[in-house]
Amino acid sequence: MTRFQARLESIPGKSAPDEYDSSNGLMPPDNFVVSRSLDGDPLSFYGQLAWDRSPYGTDGSGVVLYFDYWRLPYSAPDIPAALRQMTPQRSALVDEIRWLMFVLIYLRTDPLSNATMIKYCTMICRLAAVAESQCATLGQLMADSEAMIQHATTYPVHARCLSPLLQLLRQLGQERVGFKVVQARTISRIAAIGAAVDHFQTPPLPTRIYTHVLAALASELGDCERVIDRILEMLGACAKDKLLGRSRARQKDLGQRRQEARPDFVEVLREYDLEDFWARKGYGAHFQSLSALLTEIMGACALQIQAFTGMRHNEVEALPHFCLAEVTAGGVAHYMVQGRVTKLTGGKPKRAQWVTSSSGRRAIVLAQRISRAVYGLAGDTPKDSTSGESSHYLFVSIGSIFSPRFEARNRTPNLQFSERSFNRLRSVLEIAITEKDLEELELVDPERDWRGEGDFSVGQRWRLTTHQFRRSLALYAHASGLVSLPSLKRQLQHITHEMSLYYARGSQFAGDFISGQQAGGKHFGVEWQATEPDAEYLGHLVNVEMGDPGQLSGGYAIWYDRAVRRKQVSLDRVTTLNEFRQGKRGYRETFAGGCTKVGQCDKRPEDPMNLECLLNDCKNLVIQLPKFERIIRIQLQMVMELDSAAPDLPETRIERDILARLLERRQRIASEKGASTEHKLGPRGAK
Repeated sequence: MTRFQARLESIPGKSAPDEYDSSNGLMPPDNFVVSRSLDGDPLSFYGQLAWDRSPYGTDGSGVVLYFDYWRLPYSAPDIPAALRQMTPQRSALVDEIRWLMFVLIYLRTDPLSNATMIKYCTMICRLAAVAESQCATLGQLMADSEAMIQHATTYPVHARCLSPLLQLLRQLGQERVGFKVVQARTISRIAAIGAAVDHFQTPPLPTRIYTHVLAALASELGDCERVIDRILEMLGACAKDKLLGRSRARQKDLGQRRQEARPDFVEVLREYDLEDFWARKGYGAHFQSLSALLTEIMGACALQIQAFTGMRHNEVEALPHFCLAEVTAGGVAHYMVQGRVTKLTGGKPKRAQWVTSSSGRRAIVLAQRISRAVYGLAGDTPKDSTSGESSHYLFVSIGSIFSPRFEARNRTPNLQFSERSFNRLRSVLEIAITEKDLEELELVDPERDWRGEGDFSVGQRWRLTTHQFRRSLALYAHASGLVSLPSLKRQLQHITHEMSLYYARGSQFAGDFISGQQAGGKHFGVEWQATEPDAEYLGHLVNVEMGDPGQLSGGYAIWYDRAVRRKQVSLDRVTTLNEFRQGKRGYRETFAGGCTKVGQCDKRPEDPMNLECLLNDCKNLVIQLPKFERIIRIQLQMVMELDSAAPDLPETRIERDILARLLERRQRIASEKGASTEHKLGPRGAK
């Protein structure tokens, strides 16, 4: 007899599942217990369509593995609906999915985390969908080398799980697994595809999608802010009255007589004037929707905080209730988010803080209002602490206040923004990918085959992950001057200023909060600094390489036009990107256009309009003619005001001389580009 125990990272209390006796058959029976609660009660059985693995996570977050692979993307789990949609073919494929997941839990030599199990489950479910479309079994698919390589190529992220799974099945052998798998050389090819993914950076949100996501989040928070007082008042009433808002059937189960029935949820919504809000958000008028909606609001707050700080999801989830601080530097107030990091610190929390803007502050304040109400219902209202430590989290579980044992303190909800969570919010945030979006991704990373990856097809909805906020903020905030969409520029303007102030290289104010010692070398400030070369490359690409030669001038722009555009020097995008990363080239946005000097500029920092460079033909200068015209208009307005107020002052004569030199420079640019360009340079009213 051979018995196997589940390989689990954590087995708290009496939660250990059943032992597997392989002598009783290849697969365990349907009533085999695959997970138990802390008290030892069965949570999930082998034959079910979902397994609850919540007790076995090291972070205490709830995790459920779902096997209904035919569910539409981004739709919420619905086991009764999935069972109604079951067919004989789907039933057989679900049996295979369950068996493969069971093999990963029981027949590996080392345990897998809950997060890794989710990745395996997602990959196997995607394979099952392919098998159904080909009228094949998973066993047949995994024995087909061509099919396996094609799947790994189309979904390279899955290759990182697919190759070790195939290797494990091959090592166990056909007799124990029940079917053959592909040869070792095929597994090696799939492993190579997976290894290449490790070099992929998280894709930044294309600017069109980025703008939509930020605008949609702001709209969601605005909608909630207008009604949050009434929602929290209703929450308090329903928490204090165990019958209020419950269905008539539920009230009867609790012993309430019909003649003394309390208002059901529809009546409660009407009483608090929330019917329209509930209908507009698409939530059903039932009691369970109250905690679901509040949890979704906090999910939107968490995303907004990430979008305007660059924090990781687990760093947001672990924020203390009093995490917002106001810091005055240079006479200006700035917002800081104070929390902790655990990434690459050996699991030991380290204090850290992040810069944010009014948008991040707005989300924190809204989340505080909700969590404070929840804590208050437990008689455990948080009090600010001067020690820097907090016993209360910013994000708490809403549903826990309706449980028999109310334990809100020190609890965090499962705010994982997975494809199976926050279904309505995802439908609002995620829009279809266009050809222009793909072209933009190819500009950002020319080495990556975006079109060859299944997740980036034109017409497919963009799959939002929380880490995309971190990458996008670092990239676009650095390069915010080149983002052409006005709404995105406005949204990033303030946060860009804050980031530049605190996360710039050598910033003494940032101090240990972004150092490797305090934050494991992976605080957003470090990532912000590391992204600078990519942002500079992107600025050069959009403003110089792809810029209209007729609208560019200056020493560098003229050289580039003669040397590169006329094929005297060959510069491909991959080479150019590498040179920026190696520090051999540089580009930064300026008021006049751009500067290509590598390292610190030796010109006067108090000259924001770059007049010294403009008037002295700096070899590193890129002049964008529309920006140059704006400088002339500003200078003209200044001279007119000085002339009317104090025409004889030395300052007036100096500014008048600068205007004359700017107009002379405009005349020279017009002569360089020919008469056809001169009329594009704007009005010549100032003589």
